[in-house]
Amino acid sequence: MLRIMLTGAAVQVLTGNGLIAANRLQGNHVVEAKMVVKLALAIAALTLLILAVRGRRSRRPSGTSSPALTDGAAGLGIAAVLVAVVWT
Repeated sequence: MLRIMLTGAAVQVLTGNGLIAANRLQGNHVVEAKMVVKLALAIAALTLLILAVRGRRSRRPSGTSSPALTDGAAGLGIAAVLVAVVWT
């Protein structure tokens, strides 16, 4: 499950940057503040998941990860969706 979350967070960062670049290259208006907030949330979620994977590999021989890190990453993902929906 953790690998799926990590892959999803990495894809979110990459595709988000790609979509912003594509819109700017086409001359479309991009709300800079919204994009900075969404990028910061995505990078924070990705960072938490990387830390969870590293913690599982090094400190936890049973193969479990820290629930606080994964819950935090999930919360940041939900916050990014809310920003995308609510902020117009």
